[in-house]
Amino acid sequence: MPFFSESAVPTLISIISFLWGVTRRSLTLWNDGVFLNGPERHRRGFHAKPPPARPGPRGKPRRCCRAGTALVSMCRTSRSHRPRCLPFVEVDEAVIVDHSPVLTYSSYLALDEILTAQRPHSDEHEEMLFIVVHQVHELWFKQLLHEFAGLQRQLALGDSAHVLHSLRRSLGILKSVITQIDVLETMTPSQFTSFRGNLGTASGFQSAQFREIEAVLGRRDHRAFERYLEGSGERYRIESAMNRPTLFDSFLGYLVVHGYPVPHDLLYRDVSLPMEPSVELQGVLLQVYHDDDVAAEVCEGLVDLDQRIQEWRYRHGKMVERIIGDKSGTGGSSGAAYLRATLSTPMFPDLWTVRGRL
Repeated sequence: MPFFSESAVPTLISIISFLWGVTRRSLTLWNDGVFLNGPERHRRGFHAKPPPARPGPRGKPRRCCRAGTALVSMCRTSRSHRPRCLPFVEVDEAVIVDHSPVLTYSSYLALDEILTAQRPHSDEHEEMLFIVVHQVHELWFKQLLHEFAGLQRQLALGDSAHVLHSLRRSLGILKSVITQIDVLETMTPSQFTSFRGNLGTASGFQSAQFREIEAVLGRRDHRAFERYLEGSGERYRIESAMNRPTLFDSFLGYLVVHGYPVPHDLLYRDVSLPMEPSVELQGVLLQVYHDDDVAAEVCEGLVDLDQRIQEWRYRHGKMVERIIGDKSGTGGSSGAAYLRATLSTPMFPDLWTVRGRL
C-alpha cells in the first residue's frame, strides 16, 4: 500500500516547492550578509538591496535609496563621473539611554542633578542668572547637535519631509537661544563686573559644544580643538566632527539622490578640509532653484539655518559689547572684536552666491 494517496501528490509538491523557495531565499539573504550586524556588514562590504527606483523630478535620472547608502543612477553624466554610492554618515552622539523604571517627574528629568548644578563663586545675586542662562544655552546646543545628526541621516536617505521638519525644529531652537540673550542683557556692566573676577579663565569662548556645532556646519580650524587638553572628551568630539562629512556634504548627497549631477570631486572630497566655493556646484543649485521643487525648499531651509547662526553671532557679539565694551574676554579671546569678525563668514557660501545668478 502506498504511503500516501494520489490525491495528496499535488499538495505534497506545493509544500516541497514552498520549502525550496524559503531555502533559496534564506541562502540569498545569508550571502547578502543580512544576518550580520551593522558594523560586521559594513566591514565585509555587504549592502542591502535598494527598493525599486522611481522617476526623479521633471524627467531627471531615476534614483533609489536605502538605509545606510544612497545609490544614484547618474545617466546624464559620464561613467567616470558616476558615484557608486554615497556613504551613510555615522555620527558619534553622546546620548545615554537610561533603562531604569521611570517613577516621578523629578527622576525622569534628573532634576536633583540639574537644579544643584548651579554653583556660584561669589555672593553676588546676578551670578546665578549668568550661570543659568549659559547652562540653558549648553542644553540647547546639545539638542542642536542631536537634531543635526538626525538631519544628516535624513539627507543621506533623500527624505525631504523629515529633512524640512528637522530644519524647522533646528531654527526654532536657535530662535530660543537668541531670545535668551534678552534676559542676559538685563544685567548691567557694573553687575557683571561685581563677579567677573571670580570667573578666572572661564569663558563662553571655550564652549566645546558650540565648536562642535561649527565643525558640523563646515568649520575646519585645528585651533578650535587644540585649545582643549589632549585626550579630553571635548577635544575628541570636536576633532571627530572635523574629520567626518559636514551637514553641507550630506546636502550634496541629498541632491544626488534627487537626480542632480553634483560634481564628482565634491562628493569624494577630503572632508577634513574646508569646502571651497564651487562655480560648478552653483550651476547645479541654479537648476535646483529653477525646478522650484522640494529640493529648493531644502536649500532655503539651509539658508535660514545659516542666517539664524549669523543672527546668534550678532546678538551674542552686541551683548558682550554692551556689557564689557572692548575689553578682552576672560578666556583669552579679543571679546566683542572676535565675535564681530565671525559675522562675515557664512557656513554655506554657495547658497548665498547663487542668489546673484537667479
